[in-house]
Amino acid sequence: MKNLLLILISLCALSLQAQRISEAQYVRLLNDEWKGKMEYTVTSGRVDILTDEYAIEVERASKWKQAIGQALWYGLQTERKPGIILIVENNEEYKYFLQLNSVLQHAGLTEQITVWQYPDDFPELAARQNDFFNTELTADKAFWLTDGSKVRHNSSCRYFKATRGRACTTEEGTACRRCGG
Repeated sequence: MKNLLLILISLCALSLQAQRISEAQYVRLLNDEWKGKMEYTVTSGRVDILTDEYAIEVERASKWKQAIGQALWYGLQTERKPGIILIVENNEEYKYFLQLNSVLQHAGLTEQITVWQYPDDFPELAARQNDFFNTELTADKAFWLTDGSKVRHNSSCRYFKATRGRACTTEEGTACRRCGG
């Protein structure tokens, strides 16, 4: 009985963690594997991950339609191959992966846009996902990144955790002019 209770608590904890993982966190996790540039600015948008070969749009499964246009646009803007990493968090969302690939096949775009599905196409990365996100929530995240402006603040700043944003590292965003971020 005690083991069953521990299993249920673990499953609930994993479920809650999966719900609180933002798209930006997935981008950071995936870029840890790709070693590209994150949030690369182009005309009318930002490439989630830019590598020497690909301009990659990372998108939740239900937003697969938007991912097609963004990937094509980012590929054109950067002269890279367009790519999509579709985040499929549960079995119910797998239908979106099938829909995406069906549309690409129907439009004759399967050779133009490369599609990966997370976590299935990244088993090693998925296996260490929890460690990555848990580490991300610890002391190395002693800075705050304001969502809209992408300005980074340190703990002495009046804007630290006072704006809409998230914890970040010193490599993210632009340093605040007041606190040095």
